[in-house]
Amino acid sequence: QSGKGRASSAETGNRKGYAGYEWDHVITMSHVRHRVYWAEIGRWTRRDPLGYVDTPSLYAFCRHSPISRTDESGLYSDKIGEFYACREKCGLFRCIRAVLIGMDAKDAALKKYPGESQGDSRADAWRHCVWNCNMTIKLGFNCAKIVGDNHERGRMGPADQMDLHNNAIGRAIGMRGQNCSDGCTEANDNGQLITTPPTKAAPNGPGIDYDYNYKGYGCLWG
Repeated sequence: QSGKGRASSAETGNRKGYAGYEWDHVITMSHVRHRVYWAEIGRWTRRDPLGYVDTPSLYAFCRHSPISRTDESGLYSDKIGEFYACREKCGLFRCIRAVLIGMDAKDAALKKYPGESQGDSRADAWRHCVWNCNMTIKLGFNCAKIVGDNHERGRMGPADQMDLHNNAIGRAIGMRGQNCSDGCTEANDNGQLITTPPTKAAPNGPGIDYDYNYKGYGCLWG
């Protein structure tokens, strides 16, 4: 049965299982910090305390993709590599804050650019910029860069290079302390944000130094 192995069964006396889930052989479910996971049906037993952060379903486990995603808190699932990289460097709750900041950026982009696609568009470029700008201000530059870079890691096609570029500009705006909405709107209007993927991916992305500098846009760090 999914999520229930002998290593965490009553026979072995070990209640800790995958991702730190604590197996309860009395109710035959797993305690996961903020919720209880019912492995036999692959769902949480109660609503997500954060609301509609992860999926449209408040009871869905790992967006119905437990092989590629993990949820160690019962609050939010993420791609396994992305989640661990963020948690190791930024801490669990800062990672959750990064997700909430991203949700706010998406909502704001829908209002600012009504009717535009959320992919390869001015709305998408502005969203990435505002997300990374606000993360820089609220979580710090290093954490913002870790989250932004790891969100695109593993694909690295032209569209992902475009997102990395727009992320970097957003962090630059955040480092200057400029209003994120105004700064990213200005960058969108003057063509500094990329709204069309390059014809092919560049090794370091279009105009990006992955260490700390956006070339031609000023020093980001130190």
